[in-house]
Amino acid sequence: NKIHTMDENKIEEIEKRIRAAKDSSINELDLSGLELTEGDLREALALIEKQLPDLKRLNLVGSRLGELPAGIGNLRNLEYLNLNDNLLTGLPAEIGELKKLEYLFLNDNQLTGLPAEIGELKRLESLRLNDNKLTGLPAGIGGLQSLETLELGDNQLTALPAEIGELKSLKGLHLTDNQLTGLP
Repeated sequence: NKIHTMDENKIEEIEKRIRAAKDSSINELDLSGLELTEGDLREALALIEKQLPDLKRLNLVGSRLGELPAGIGNLRNLEYLNLNDNLLTGLPAEIGELKKLEYLFLNDNQLTGLPAEIGELKRLESLRLNDNKLTGLPAGIGGLQSLETLELGDNQLTALPAEIGELKSLKGLHLTDNQLTGLP
């Protein structure tokens, strides 16, 4: 079992950004564009958990992430998570632990599906999944009672679950460029 050690320059950059976030009153950390491996991100999440326990906003845009570590579920105060423009093919079940999450951006990834636990994000207001490879949605999507915006454009959806009708707060549903043959 090989122990992962992050490149020193990346560690220094992440620690610098964590210090800047600690000094900031907005509780936001931007790790965008750092080209992190899953191991790098696991280490970074451990640092964040210790040093920024109240972190509310995390940006990981364009970081070339192929996998999101389960440790993401430990950042329980997150309200905003931006994972646009990565290489993610799936999400860990632990994403459902982010009970305070209001905004989840996953545009421009390689997602083929979502975990059922996505439905546990009761405060989620905006879920953006444009430009992925989604072929379906879990029935749990109906549990997103605060969801106002659901963007699913440019995927490979052929059908939507009937539970989509349970999204009582939904104001915007974007479905362009899919293979839908009907609506529930």
